[in-house]
Amino acid sequence: MQPSPYTPGEIANIVPGRARQIAEFDERLSLLVDLHRFIG
Repeated sequence: MQPSPYTPGEIANIVPGRARQIAEFDERLSLLVDLHRFIG
């Protein structure tokens, strides 16, 4: 993880604005596990 620019010396717990991308990645990863193949 990258250091947080808002609290120097602290590690950022979340990356704001990435919920949609993380949800899409999680869905594709689940399909990969279930179907045993990549989905484009």
